Amino acid sequence: MLIKDVDQMLDMQFVVSIRDGSELLDYGNGFCLKIPCTAMVDNNKISVLFFLKGENSLDLDTKKFLETVGARNLGNSWIVDLSDAAIAELGYLRPFLKIPSVILDEVTLENGSIYARLRFHSNYLDKVSREYTAISKETGKVSLEYIGKSGGLISVLRKIDQKIPLFYFSLEGEPPETKKSEENQPLSGKWIREIKFTADDLVRGLYAVDTPKSGLNLNLNEVSSSDNLYEGPAKDDILEFVRKKTAESFIPTFSKIQGYDGKKVSMDFVVPEIELQKFLSVVSETLTAFPDWKINLSNAGKFSSLVD
Repeated sequence: MLIKDVDQMLDMQFVVSIRDGSELLDYGNGFCLKIPCTAMVDNNKISVLFFLKGENSLDLDTKKFLETVGARNLGNSWIVDLSDAAIAELGYLRPFLKIPSVILDEVTLENGSIYARLRFHSNYLDKVSREYTAISKETGKVSLEYIGKSGGLISVLRKIDQKIPLFYFSLEGEPPETKKSEENQPLSGKWIREIKFTADDLVRGLYAVDTPKSGLNLNLNEVSSSDNLYEGPAKDDILEFVRKKTAESFIPTFSKIQGYDGKKVSMDFVVPEIELQKFLSVVSETLTAFPDWKINLSNAGKFSSLVD
């Protein structure tokens, strides 16, 4: 499982809360709701998708809240598409995401505030701190909740798993010979990457490599030479296919990790267990769309049972 290889790749965590007095957040505060979310980032906006269990498990206050904010019932979940056009302060997350190594792990609605939890490498503590200081001078609606050591990716996902049971998928495939050439790989040699964020025309990844710096592509930026960490483009056909299909089906992916050992590509995903059937459909479509890659479902199961 690739997640164990990247678990401690980023050693710092940063948590901010956003409160702007908008109608949506005021309703959340009135009902004292705590709702797990996921964020979708593109070049023009940041959207927060609220993830709730099905209608039969919701209390009356939550149902009233959902009706008030125009949430859509997707069968297994409810979705509220909340962009930074509606809550401008969400836009303050974008400068953080542009800092090398920063990964947005989770967004939650808690009693009228939006909490964003991010991990990053300690080499960029100064940049993260300076960015927050600059934002705090512009607005009092973005508050610092925590900055310090991170417990790692697995720790983050364990906490999410307590609110939304998660399911872990591992796919394995062998690229066709035409895709194994150096120009068709983000860098030569073996690598593991955690996807930083995705957009319609942009996918960024954080790479752990075993290649000397002199052998790396010029489009990779150094995060930590001592830890062999770099950041750069991570776009490929299969990842883009899965991204589009999960977005179309409103399937939150709480972690996306890939690895290449010089022969085979591994792709690990963490999704809500309640969306299992939807994600299996995406996997099936992926296998059909890329027959030359000989993709197999190599490992799958409840997050809590696979990651001990």
